[in-house]
Amino acid sequence: MLLPSVANAIRDDAIERYPHEACGLIVDGGYRPYRNLHPQPETAFKISPQAWVAASRRGEIRAVVHSHVNGSVEPSAADILGQIDSGVPWVIVLTDGEVAGDPWAWGDGLEPPPLIGRQFRHGPSGTDGKGDCYALIRDWYRRERGVLLKDFARDNDWWADGGDLYRQGFAEAGFRQVAPHEAEPGDVFLASLPAGGGRPGVPHHGGIVLDNSLILHHLPGRYSRREPVGRWRKFVTHFLRYEGEGRA
Repeated sequence: MLLPSVANAIRDDAIERYPHEACGLIVDGGYRPYRNLHPQPETAFKISPQAWVAASRRGEIRAVVHSHVNGSVEPSAADILGQIDSGVPWVIVLTDGEVAGDPWAWGDGLEPPPLIGRQFRHGPSGTDGKGDCYALIRDWYRRERGVLLKDFARDNDWWADGGDLYRQGFAEAGFRQVAPHEAEPGDVFLASLPAGGGRPGVPHHGGIVLDNSLILHHLPGRYSRREPVGRWRKFVTHFLRYEGEGRA
């Protein structure tokens, strides 16, 4: 999808539209830029509904593209929600008006990156090979169980702003809590880490219980990894088991 010619066209458009966010569609044949119609184009974008409907009717849309300006390449909650609602991959490229980085895409229609050795980036996993701890949980269930868990729109540091996304979301995603002594491989653990900055006891980290007292998880500043549960056990607040409801 992000062929070199397409990626170059996206970078060029992002630089040209600066300081506004660029926006466009990847369609059959390449990248098609559109005028950003959002009233605050420095921080958001809007493609003409007529253009979207026309491209959709022709079955051309392969991905939605937009740039981030002087900020982070991470998707916002609005970006994640937009991708979920659109049902096609989304692409972000970061620019400062002089240069633009490598565009990257995310969406359930794309193959997830390897579970081990990812760099941490807030939000769903994507073609940049990165993601956050919930992205790792989703991808494990997709690869190992053939289950597509519901995704959730989320801003970075949602827990520091008083959010309780994990406990609110996992029931909707099809999980129920189990007692610690009942936890088994494939269950999800939730944890509240002292350095996380959230409210005490509110989980803001999660991972997968594996065999032989191992866990799979992903923390900021570290590669995703398997490791003994050992020193993490005291931070665990919940064990959860998927029961087959809440498929995306």
